[in-house]
Amino acid sequence: LGETIVFPVRFEALSGKLEFFPGSLRFESTFPGQVQSQVVAARSTFERPLRIQRIWSSNPRLVPQLLNESLSPLVRTEVVRIHFDPSRSAALRELTTTGNALDWNASLTEEMVECWESFHRNWNRFLWEGPEIIETELFFDTDITRNAKLTVQTTVEKPWILGESTLSFNSTQVGVAVTQLLVVHNPSDAIIAVQLVLLGFGCTEGSHECDGSF
Repeated sequence: LGETIVFPVRFEALSGKLEFFPGSLRFESTFPGQVQSQVVAARSTFERPLRIQRIWSSNPRLVPQLLNESLSPLVRTEVVRIHFDPSRSAALRELTTTGNALDWNASLTEEMVECWESFHRNWNRFLWEGPEIIETELFFDTDITRNAKLTVQTTVEKPWILGESTLSFNSTQVGVAVTQLLVVHNPSDAIIAVQLVLLGFGCTEGSHECDGSF
């Protein structure tokens, strides 16, 4: 009793921080089917070289691609390319799977029509209150510091494929046919199927106004 035990302790303290360029990451508004990418650079103010060990996020739609794992002091270096893939969301996985499961080379069946209508219902339910606003964080773990944070922002919305939202015809005499072109563009990174509906699903009966999204 009363004995004093001494343990030798040695530690090293480093002063510095990890800075990112840009300071926060902002992706343009996007949708499932379109993947966006941006490169992030970093600068370390620590006195010794720093090594990136892990880049992670709780949001599965952020996919980091490491470019450089070593940072020299006070040198701005491109370290990671961030891919934002909206289709990796659990809420949208079923939606995109349903759409991709349709075989457009086969004969039209009642089952295909039901599947297509289900696809649209899921879309409308997902974006019932408008575009999904996303604000999440990307974390960097290094051999010196942990959880260095980079804020990421974007919105996910239902894509639009029509060049014009309104197609207007001038007054036309009975027996005279008037033709206009309906311009459709594919904003996604993959092949899409286009369904033209005059009256029915997605349209307001009487006004002939149709939803130009997919």
